Amino acid sequence: MSEIKNIIFDFGAVLYDIDFNKAALAFQKIGIPDFNDQYTQSQVSETFSLLEKGKISPDAFLKEMQSQSQNNVTTNEVKEAWNSILLDFRKESISWMIQNRSKYRFFLLSNTNIIHYQYFTEQFKDAYPGLILENLFEKAFFSFEIGMRKPDEAIFNHLLKETNLIPEETLFIDDTGVHIETAKSIGLQCHHLLPLERIETLGKI
Repeated sequence: MSEIKNIIFDFGAVLYDIDFNKAALAFQKIGIPDFNDQYTQSQVSETFSLLEKGKISPDAFLKEMQSQSQNNVTTNEVKEAWNSILLDFRKESISWMIQNRSKYRFFLLSNTNIIHYQYFTEQFKDAYPGLILENLFEKAFFSFEIGMRKPDEAIFNHLLKETNLIPEETLFIDDTGVHIETAKSIGLQCHHLLPLERIETLGKI
């Protein structure tokens, strides 16, 4: 096995804590009881997929979800329910990255959307004054900016083409099995991060 020179990080449940159950309860409270059918760790509905690929605007997404509600809710209430999935940065993991970014080339590959991006980047500014989230990485690849999302092979090939990384020298860390499967199929070294694991305690890096 080749020496690891590059690390590609997933974001949610790797560098940042999220809670699907909290979001499901929040959507249920505003009259959308089937959130768990529309958005899970490994599969999303067409509406959520379009949002994460940047194919629909935040306003269009919020209005679509508003139309699904059994209650008389505002788009702001929908936005708050959607953002409730977001908790906070894993501070020990971020500290490990700051300490080790001269040792490896760091990249981010995240399925996310502009609504969440705006929320967690503001959180980062508050938690780390003077730092910018993207500056932790040589390059950050967000699905809503590039029009692709994991687990499609195209997004991995896009990253490799843009960065000229050698797959055998690159470790991909993600919490979702189907993403790991695609990454392995194109030759990346992989670590499937389990719920109680943290990047700063992994023995292989």
